[in-house]
Amino acid sequence: MATELNNLDLEAQSAGRGIAGYDLMGKLMGEYPETAIFRSFCSFSAENLLYLQAELVTLENELRDAQREDQTSPHIERRRYAVNWARLSGSLDAEASHQDDGTQWATVLEMRSKMREYHEALLLHRDIVKLARPRRSGLQFLQEWMRRTTMGNVRLVGADKDIWSKQDCRDLVCVDESDTWATQSLVLLYHDYIGKRIHKPDKSKLHLRNSIDYDNKVVERIGKALTTVIGGLLPVVSIIALYVIHDMATRLGLLALFTAIFSLCLTVATKAKVTEIFAATAAFAAVLVVFVGTSGPR
Repeated sequence: MATELNNLDLEAQSAGRGIAGYDLMGKLMGEYPETAIFRSFCSFSAENLLYLQAELVTLENELRDAQREDQTSPHIERRRYAVNWARLSGSLDAEASHQDDGTQWATVLEMRSKMREYHEALLLHRDIVKLARPRRSGLQFLQEWMRRTTMGNVRLVGADKDIWSKQDCRDLVCVDESDTWATQSLVLLYHDYIGKRIHKPDKSKLHLRNSIDYDNKVVERIGKALTTVIGGLLPVVSIIALYVIHDMATRLGLLALFTAIFSLCLTVATKAKVTEIFAATAAFAAVLVVFVGTSGPR
């Protein structure tokens, strides 16, 4: 490890800068949330929930035992715990009588604290498992950015050094996956065929060395424009095709095909919910059905 650190230090000195590490990665991930890729530790989160659950079950059994003992106690004060909360909560007070037993209330307080911890962990786990997995393009960019000496050149040397380079990346999540699949594909196609030829890397920012930065707002605007155009043209094209075709069987087949294409476009080009996609697709299909029904074979 010392040799690796020395090599990194020599490279940094020759480049006239300090060793690139967490600070540079933080700048990249902070400015571009789509590169903020982390481990979710979902397995350990679930394991932690199992431990908390086991502790709560144990406390629950202890509470029931304490309640039975108090309800069958020869002391009237302890039997009143079941119907008098003030008496129960006062069983731990310093001025409680010698007949009182604070075991039940002490267990309740311990359960209350543990249950709060359990519920918080449960809700956090629910939110964590809902986080999207990173797109392959985003993960590949981060890996290349860390590896290439002309870009980030970040080589961690601790236990976390291979988090982003492991083959099994099922535990990785992305904090922000606001872009749709269609938008991501549009950017990649533009970069491969046009962008890298006409745009120059931003040299003013150290964390973006030799990287071309595309304005997310512009990309989002273009993506919405294309989606709107396609959404407007598809019904028109569908109706024209159904008008030209005379055979009813062929028309019905085209109706099914156009409906499937419309649904697919909504899925890949928008972030609409399944129910919203279903409703829009049903409305689109209804329009085509009405057209087919009112414009039969000539």
